Amino acid sequence: MAPGRRPGIGDLTRGNAGVNEMILLMGHGSRDPDGVRELLALIEAVRRAAPPGLVVEAGVLEFAGPEIPSIQEAIERCVESGARQIRAVPLLLLNAAHARHDLPAQLAHARERYPDLDLQMAPPLGLHRWLLEIVEERLAELEARLPPLDPRDTALLLVGRGTSDPEANADLFKLGRVLWERHRYALVECCFAGTAEPLVPAGINRCVRLGARQILVLPYLINTGILVKRIHLQAAAARTRHPGVEIAVGAHLGVHPGLVQLILQRAQQVGPIGLAADDLQLGRGWRYGPANNHHLGMAHHHHLPPRSSAEQTGLDGGPGTVDGASQLSPVSANPLRDPLADEVLRSRSPDGQPTARPWIQPAPADPSSRPTLVDRYVLPPEEIERRSLQQVAEALGPDSCCSEAERQVIQRLVYAAGDVSLAPLIRCHPEAVSAGVAALRAGQPIVVDVRMVEAGLDHARVRRLGCPVHCAIDDEAVARQARDQGLPCAVLAMRALAPRAHRGVVVIGNAPTALLALLDLIDAGEVQPALIVATPVGFVAAAASKAELIARRTPYITIEGTRGGSALAAAAINALLRLAVAPD
Repeated sequence: MAPGRRPGIGDLTRGNAGVNEMILLMGHGSRDPDGVRELLALIEAVRRAAPPGLVVEAGVLEFAGPEIPSIQEAIERCVESGARQIRAVPLLLLNAAHARHDLPAQLAHARERYPDLDLQMAPPLGLHRWLLEIVEERLAELEARLPPLDPRDTALLLVGRGTSDPEANADLFKLGRVLWERHRYALVECCFAGTAEPLVPAGINRCVRLGARQILVLPYLINTGILVKRIHLQAAAARTRHPGVEIAVGAHLGVHPGLVQLILQRAQQVGPIGLAADDLQLGRGWRYGPANNHHLGMAHHHHLPPRSSAEQTGLDGGPGTVDGASQLSPVSANPLRDPLADEVLRSRSPDGQPTARPWIQPAPADPSSRPTLVDRYVLPPEEIERRSLQQVAEALGPDSCCSEAERQVIQRLVYAAGDVSLAPLIRCHPEAVSAGVAALRAGQPIVVDVRMVEAGLDHARVRRLGCPVHCAIDDEAVARQARDQGLPCAVLAMRALAPRAHRGVVVIGNAPTALLALLDLIDAGEVQPALIVATPVGFVAAAASKAELIARRTPYITIEGTRGGSALAAAAINALLRLAVAPD
């Protein structure tokens, strides 16, 4: 095979393929529906790329279901289909405990069940040139979404799955080092989505402490799922902690032709076969030729001896290092070293010339020369809103389970709370948005429980739609009845406004007792609002009142549990007001 050429379909089964031979893809599995769908898409892509007559089956270690069976069930299907030889390929990026222990144990159990079956296991996907190319493609896509980057202020944060195996974790740092050599980012840091440290928040904090003003977060994961979504949420939370830092999350590897071809190549490597020339494991194989040199044409590193001509040719299949002890790195692979050491940032300048200064400059020592906090952080209100909603949308990711209008309401609630963890708690009745928008366009009344909700309304749009706003919490007659009857003012206020609430929009942001009183009126048939927006907050009756609301048929928008407040209630109704005045 010519150097640099990916294997063709015929290379996989040259002289071997037959109807009795199958490929078994072994994944970890996911409890996230989006992760399952994407894994299914990858499996289907491998099936389409496999040679004719070569059947591809798949199973998972955990979270097996009707879409993807367990590994044992998948092997059973292979045997029932007449397979005599199975090439098992782990869909794992790093050679950790699952690849070393769990998957071999699965295959050993299958061999006991089917002693005549030729069942062999390929190495995991590992560190491979094609995976590096996918990572760089994802980086290019991320950069294309952002304003032009200044590499002196930019850090790349590579996020791996995280394992209990130190060697597997170290491989991620090796990939980070390769990316640093091939790009002009001031920093390339590594962290993990779980199990191992440093975790994503610590990785982002480290980049910020080192002076990064732009952080590119890139998940080194095959499929979406719980971990990828966690990375997005953690990055969104970090943006609120570091408002002066641009933090953007790129795409994971996903279904990619290079990944599909690597899976098929791995199927050729079953049994005791050494690593291929394009593997980056153990210092072997592909390295950086002159076109990839980060000095852009310089003959050698100023801190290293000159390379031989063979070492500068790229793909030569030879050792990846001349002397690992002598090749000192300007970027440490040790996440525990002093995060403020200048050595971390030494060796390169924007024009590629040798330098001994940090590439990201520390803040000036003279306080008078520093920009003020207003200079550093203040933006026009419309720009703050635009950036905030963009970050919220990125953090939430795609959601096919709700309409675009519902998604806008959810984004506004998350934006108002400043907390993306609120999103899973938001509940919208299927008819909530349409019923609320129709009522507002018809000029129906808006009934609120407290003045704070009223103050938070978008009154310009309220006036444009002609919707009267009513609040009776501070009415003298209500206060007198509350004293006489020994009931909260919120209960009597809601009862007093019942005629106005009928066919209107009721917004409750503070008092669970107001919501309970309204539900009593609905149960008695005395009132039927078009929509109830209810986000009462607190530890007594708040969660229970919202659970009672969800149990009824009246359209609603609410937040499960104890969280809520007037600001969130106003944010929800303001989102509906925006939709109501917008053209269809």
